[in-house]
Amino acid sequence: MRGFAAVIPARNESRTITNVVSAASRHVDTVIVCDDGSTDDTRELAKLAGAQVVLNFGPNGYGAALNCAAQAATKLGFSGIVTLDSDGAHDPDEIGNLLKYHVQSSSDLTIGSRFTEIQRCEVPTPKLHANMFAKGLFNRAVPINVSDLLSGMRVISGDALRILPDVRNFSWTPRLIDEAVQMKHIINEYPISVRYNAASLHSTQAIEIVHFLEYVLELYIRNGQECIQVEKMLELIHSWSAFRVIFDQFEYFLFPVLEHKSYIFQKQIDVFYRDQDSGTRIFVEETGG
Repeated sequence: MRGFAAVIPARNESRTITNVVSAASRHVDTVIVCDDGSTDDTRELAKLAGAQVVLNFGPNGYGAALNCAAQAATKLGFSGIVTLDSDGAHDPDEIGNLLKYHVQSSSDLTIGSRFTEIQRCEVPTPKLHANMFAKGLFNRAVPINVSDLLSGMRVISGDALRILPDVRNFSWTPRLIDEAVQMKHIINEYPISVRYNAASLHSTQAIEIVHFLEYVLELYIRNGQECIQVEKMLELIHSWSAFRVIFDQFEYFLFPVLEHKSYIFQKQIDVFYRDQDSGTRIFVEETGG
């Protein structure tokens, strides 16, 4: 078996792909870029930078592109992969330390966490609140406590390579963690930095939230948990409504940003409950503003 390959899903990232591939290639044996139907020069620039490029004939989505590149790495005989984004959000020069920790800790899945060293990463507050919101809903169904549920930078090796989720969308990431928990794989986290561009600095794409909530709905149905409030959240997002969600002693406000097709998350620090049950159940209410 060979060592590790960097796996990079990409679509229309001609401005950043050259630097990402060039930097990543210093830390792995091979860089594999899955082009998900780019209409710019992404695939040509990736090749010029030294990457092996596979075509996904998309756009088919984030999960589909990851699986396409991961399958290519497996066919080439690599024992593990490190995934990172193509837009420059992740620093490829952190791959070396991430891989070193993964090997030394005998992990099957190592998540690059943006939130274990918040001061270092300078994560915008709405992004931190969005992660807390997602983590809270996920942890109600899956018994694991990770600081960064939705990180796109991770190392996967060994048997964990056999459980890559067969989905195309953004639910790929929490599904992988769920599968790893069920299979009792060794999961760890290692701190990474992150760089956000202006468009994604404060808000989260609505389609990402929808994909995540649809998956949470699957989990709750699987576990026999209450689903009606998750369904209500999906309805409110589809109608671009502002709303608040209360659970686990926290109150979250979600505000739509129509021009970016996204939502901004805001968490209230202190929430007081009048009845004993309200801290354990999910409460959703449209706010109208």
